[in-house]
Amino acid sequence: MSDAPGHMLFVLLDANAGHSADQLPDIIAVVQVCLEGHLSKQTVIQNLNEGRRAAGDLIPWTISQQFQDRDFAALSGARVVRIAVHPDAQKCWIWVKVAW
Repeated sequence: MSDAPGHMLFVLLDANAGHSADQLPDIIAVVQVCLEGHLSKQTVIQNLNEGRRAAGDLIPWTISQQFQDRDFAALSGARVVRIAVHPDAQKCWIWVKVAW
């Protein structure tokens, strides 16, 4: 699920369930986040002038290209790739707490 180096997984576990020491708690939700940005200005200028867009860093490249803002890609940020919530927890609106 997370094979790229800039991707991270955050897991929400059920803290209320009584589990023994040899058993893992139930997983309620998983959020996959991609860390993007922190690109050098030289790389951005070179790629934009050549009409190329490097793989990855979806938001910095898109904003830099659409608004011709060469400084935006130097910023760092996180993009939520996917949120997976256990079917039993979907009815409890737990995903709202995970997302915000």
